[in-house]
Amino acid sequence: MERKARPLLPNELELFKKALGIGPHNFWRWSSKTRNFRLLTDGTYIWVDGHEEDIGKTMPVSSATWWSWDFIRDKLRELG
Repeated sequence: MERKARPLLPNELELFKKALGIGPHNFWRWSSKTRNFRLLTDGTYIWVDGHEEDIGKTMPVSSATWWSWDFIRDKLRELG
């Protein structure tokens, strides 16, 4: 399925980083995992550029290349 993708806006990237606990202590690990935060969205999902085919596949959390905005919102709610 062809998705209409765009890069994350700066505020969306900050929400993504906050929800997933990305900070100075693990920034470089995430930077390499996400190709220096080359993340795309279609409004429903976020994925690492070049990994669109992974959307919907079950993956270990440690190697995930896609996340739903619902997942991000739930994580942010948990954080308060």
